[in-house]
Amino acid sequence: MLGRTLAGRYTVVKPLAEGGFGETFLAEDTHLPDSPQCVVKKLKTGAHDPAMLHTVKRLFDSEAKVLHQLGSHPQIPRLLAHFVDGDDFYLAEEFIEGHSLADELQAGQPLDEDTVLQLLHDMLEVLTFVHEKQVIHRDIKPSNLIRRQSDQKLVLIDFGAVKLMTTQLAEAATQMPRTVMIGTSGYMPSEQSRGQPRPSSDVYAIGMIAIQALTGLRPSFGELPEDDETGEIVWRNLTSVSPAFATCLEKMVLYDYRQRHRSATEALRAVKDLMAARQGIAQGNSAEIPELPETRVNPAIAVPELPATVVNPVAVQGAMPFETLAQPDQTAQQAETTAQQTLPLSNEFQTTPQNGSDRGTSSSTVPETWVDPNFTTPQGSSPSPSQGYTPGSTTPPTLAVPQQARGAATSFAALYARPQSKGHSPLVW
Repeated sequence: MLGRTLAGRYTVVKPLAEGGFGETFLAEDTHLPDSPQCVVKKLKTGAHDPAMLHTVKRLFDSEAKVLHQLGSHPQIPRLLAHFVDGDDFYLAEEFIEGHSLADELQAGQPLDEDTVLQLLHDMLEVLTFVHEKQVIHRDIKPSNLIRRQSDQKLVLIDFGAVKLMTTQLAEAATQMPRTVMIGTSGYMPSEQSRGQPRPSSDVYAIGMIAIQALTGLRPSFGELPEDDETGEIVWRNLTSVSPAFATCLEKMVLYDYRQRHRSATEALRAVKDLMAARQGIAQGNSAEIPELPETRVNPAIAVPELPATVVNPVAVQGAMPFETLAQPDQTAQQAETTAQQTLPLSNEFQTTPQNGSDRGTSSSTVPETWVDPNFTTPQGSSPSPSQGYTPGSTTPPTLAVPQQARGAATSFAALYARPQSKGHSPLVW
């Protein structure tokens, strides 16, 4: 084949690869200025009967149209021509100068999570276009992804549509339906190995490439273990990634194709959501939280003084609410004088029981127990019933307050003094 000119235009320069479905050559297009390089693929049909060759040509033309549509994407090689030379069928495609992703994914050299996430995004973007054209690639692997030298973008090559066509030709030639495995071990899910590929089969292959990049282990060499019972790939313990990213990848490589993303479109949406969430966290959600104006305090504005608020320490069931003392009236002053005459002062806290005969009769509910919050039981002694209200008793204790507490006592006396009426009496200190 070397030096041979095909279709009077494409001169073969050197062989590139050979497989079960055909041969690939590097050629020059002599009909264009400077004879740019291109890729020529020779398809193996195995058909020699004239009627069969007619069927071959029909299928060949149909698949060439599909490849031509796919070539409209900038990251898929353009189909330059398809032609028949003798009994052989050829495709001429755009030559992508660069290196394959297999050269980047070196064994034992895992990549970081951010790099793999971006790689996953780039691969799914191209595959989304393919699936929207109702085409399944069937053979996605690192060697079929070329990092284009001119812009460093990934280009997806070697479509399985051509391989599917040659399979259909073989079936037509033998008149016997058969299941032909198209794909590469390690990147091919179970349903594809049975000859029933789906769009989710391509998603599986993309996920396996991402796991290979994270772990540095090669699926095609069987270096990624599988669970014996479930058939799932066991990989999370082989690398360190965020839970959200791990969950995203796991869904792409599930054994059951029904539980995977149905197409690259769904998988790409999940990856974009993950990238947006990570970007929002990195930026502190600045795009979602509006900036509020700075709060400034004017030192020239004085805060008005509020009247003192005295909290009723008897704030239990049925007790009086909080009150604010302003200017004491005459009633409060009289109550204060009465309290001063009633209160015996001493240097230590002590309780003096009273008979409560001057308190009158009350039908109101008496609080269970009131204890002076400032009272401290002497060490080694036990509190007596006279230190607080006892349920059922109508006689509150009289508390002797030391000299330094006189001011507080008189304030409370002024607070709780009430005109005597039937059923009520002032609180006695």
